[in-house]
Amino acid sequence: MTDTERGLRRFLLAAAAATYLGGAVELVLIEHWDEWQQWVAFGLIALGGGAVVWAARAPTPRSLRALRAFGLVVGVGAVAGIVLHGWGNAEFAREIDPGLTAMGTVAEAATGGNPLFAPGMLALAAALGVAATWRHPALES
Repeated sequence: MTDTERGLRRFLLAAAAATYLGGAVELVLIEHWDEWQQWVAFGLIALGGGAVVWAARAPTPRSLRALRAFGLVVGVGAVAGIVLHGWGNAEFAREIDPGLTAMGTVAEAATGGNPLFAPGMLALAAALGVAATWRHPALES
């Protein structure tokens, strides 16, 4: 592995770790813990962030495969979070205005109080971590 590749892998892992940490701080600041579903985001951050730290400290085939697998889990969880945020926004909008049209409901789902793409931050962190494993020498045998 060249110095450039090593530096790029370190950067990707650092960016993933910083994104997971930023996500955790944001969740704490907005007190994202009223319902059990909201705690899932903290679990995904712990899972993905732990895998990033493990892979950064000991880049073995096992840790790199775990980073990939946990990245997939975090990515699926992030998509579920986007859906749940949109669903919650749409339900709230229909409670406020029962006569809301389908297009109005879609617009409210996208712009409501639950930030629709905030869970995408976790997907980004997972993608950065997985990118750091691409063609990693420890995985090529």
